[in-house]
Amino acid sequence: MHIRLQKERERYSVGRVPRGRTVSRTVVAELMGIPPRCISQYERGDRKPSVDTLAKIAVFYGVSADYLLGITDER
Repeated sequence: MHIRLQKERERYSVGRVPRGRTVSRTVVAELMGIPPRCISQYERGDRKPSVDTLAKIAVFYGVSADYLLGITDER
């Protein structure tokens, strides 16, 4: 799951920041209303989000929770 979270943050960055840069975890966390340390832990795979947080992340990135969990490859 953590790799898909990183990829979604990178995809989210396209058109929002200069080429080759990504939106920081802190910015994404603030936009989602999640503590920045949690986003970092989720992306590193050190921690798994709660069901409610997973749903919030999926809605934010416009993907399914199943995609983030690696159950399907369909975003």
